[in-house]
Amino acid sequence: MARIFLSHSSQNNREALAMKVWLESQGWKDEVFLDFDPETGIKIGERWKERLSKAHSRSEAFLFLTSPAYSASQRDRIRLAGHADR
Repeated sequence: MARIFLSHSSQNNREALAMKVWLESQGWKDEVFLDFDPETGIKIGERWKERLSKAHSRSEAFLFLTSPAYSASQRDRIRLAGHADR
């Protein structure tokens, strides 16, 4: 299981993949979880929330690729969480 969890906005998939490739070239081969990676990410038909939770809980380090799109998605999650109890 991957030791590094790479968090990003889906609008930044290209940048996230570039970061994963770079990390692997630096010796972190098979150590980076990237949700859309066809080999190590979430598979079609897999329960994605459970897979993300498992990858998150087993990771030892987290990299956040911040961007305006990432910040916006985090604000949306916070807003939705605030309405969950209503």
